Amino acid sequence: MQSLLEYLASAPKTHLAKLHRRDYPEAGLQPAAKVVEAVQARALDAERMRGVLRGLEKEGRRLLLAVYVAEERGMSEAELARGCEGGPSQAAFLLSTLEYELLVFSREGEGRSYHGFREMAPHLVPDLLAEFAGPEAPPDDDGRAVWISNSAHVTSHLCHFLAQAARGELRATQAGELHRKSLQDLAYGFSYGDALSRTVAAEEVVFLFAFAAESGLLGVDDDGVLRLSPLAPAFLDEGRAEIARKLREWWFRRMRGMERTLNALAAVGSAYGVATLAPLFTVYAGWEKRAKASELSTWENLPRPLRELWMLGGVDFAMSKGRIRWGRIMAGADDSDAAHRSAESPRGLPNLEALVPIGAPMSRQFQVELLASRDNDEALTRFRFTKESVVKGLQAGVTAEAMRELAGWLGFEAAARRSLDDWAASYVTTAFREVFMLRVRDGERFRELEEFPQFMELVTEVIPGYGFALPKSAKIRARELLRVFDLLPGEETPAERTLRSVIPDGADSRPSPSFAHGEIAYRHVPPMRQEMPSLEEREKGGRAKAEETLTQRLQTLEAAIHQQRPVEFAYANGAGVNRRVQAQPLHVLRNREPVKLIAVELGTGHRNEYRLDQVQGLRVIEPE
Repeated sequence: MQSLLEYLASAPKTHLAKLHRRDYPEAGLQPAAKVVEAVQARALDAERMRGVLRGLEKEGRRLLLAVYVAEERGMSEAELARGCEGGPSQAAFLLSTLEYELLVFSREGEGRSYHGFREMAPHLVPDLLAEFAGPEAPPDDDGRAVWISNSAHVTSHLCHFLAQAARGELRATQAGELHRKSLQDLAYGFSYGDALSRTVAAEEVVFLFAFAAESGLLGVDDDGVLRLSPLAPAFLDEGRAEIARKLREWWFRRMRGMERTLNALAAVGSAYGVATLAPLFTVYAGWEKRAKASELSTWENLPRPLRELWMLGGVDFAMSKGRIRWGRIMAGADDSDAAHRSAESPRGLPNLEALVPIGAPMSRQFQVELLASRDNDEALTRFRFTKESVVKGLQAGVTAEAMRELAGWLGFEAAARRSLDDWAASYVTTAFREVFMLRVRDGERFRELEEFPQFMELVTEVIPGYGFALPKSAKIRARELLRVFDLLPGEETPAERTLRSVIPDGADSRPSPSFAHGEIAYRHVPPMRQEMPSLEEREKGGRAKAEETLTQRLQTLEAAIHQQRPVEFAYANGAGVNRRVQAQPLHVLRNREPVKLIAVELGTGHRNEYRLDQVQGLRVIEPE
């Protein structure tokens, strides 16, 4: 989308003059600023927009809805033509009508695309949704449907995902994808979505992996093992509502919009049939009019964006006869953690199992995920502590003190706490540890450094006959002090290895089909409905039939472009020399004076412009 004011401010003066004369035929010459202000006021007039909508054919209003649902992405002309009930010629007429009425604008790139205006969305979208996506009676009235929501589980699943990465149990491929074994292990813990389909868990793993990788929460070491980045600890300290909000914002950026449409659907507060919702989301998955879901749909038949919205907790589903029947769009993420907090309290059991509510603080759940193994995926998640799981958690960075504090928060009894301490002692009592060492080979210099108070303040441990252990943060200060003793130490060990990005360079993880947005085309061509006869009917008059009028040439070229057929014609160049040209037509610049044809000459492969008033004997080349 684009702001209407920005569109008008950057428009050529000739285009603004045409718009102004159309809306205010009696007005004389006025300053440019006044013209822009008048055209904008007329374009945003609510009564004018309602009148245009009433005068449009139903198919034109449906195309308008598709353009505005696409929001920042826009819709390509080819997509709209494929999905139009009347075919390409009907789509061309309706789109030119919408553009002429200043409800949409087009961009010229490799292919034309159509976009809406941000200021018009609040006026147009609710009425269009009411016509084409009206709510149904809530299924709760019949007492048979149960709503299935993932809003409370999405942050819990993300926490489990990051904990598994912190434990070093996940691997990535060279292509930047999650390893198949890691995907299967994670999907085993996401069983909540099985009520909809067995494939939900695997799709949610891939979805959360994309978020974590693109948000910089993960990195890959040289062995292909996923590790948490330095950004992850601060991210986990945020509340669940804030994390859910970041997930939602990331998804909107990934989908290039749709926030306005979802807010309009959520404002109704009623249920929608899944057959009503599906066409709106197919805009982001390759839109066609025929891409509709039946009243009873399977998870796999839903558009991918609609499935991802359920994973975010943005839509709830209700089922009937074992199939998805209704959808209910939910409002944005709450600003507080109240919606994610559970009334249940964590409970530690004597058998070293713990029941943790799904709304527990994210940092607490992360500690539990590191130290225990998950046994279910319910509102009260069951975790099982074993010696192996506790040691893995300590290896992942949980300290013994933090583990004891967590045991108190869970309410473990004294016997269970002793078992946890014993398991922790087997790891923390003796451990390989990486330390930062300053090795001093000269005995005299070693004694001098031991007697130097400013230096010894930086030392954490003295190793007799070998050197000193220091924190890494003291390295720069220690170097300065060593210069007093004429010591310039070098490096005996290589520098720390850094994590590389999970996503390969140049990769685009956005799921929706995309196209390049070209320059804005400021067109002001009154729409003209044209019946598009078949090529066979056009050629009935003979192979060498001359095209006498510009309208006939345009009709022939548009038919050839839509059916991807080459054409042949005689063309007079600037020197007045006629030559026969065979070319593949690509686009007709109807808003130019004179009208021009963009085509690729078959003989040379060059892309050329041809003035239509210099084209004679135009015909479509029949396939052999």
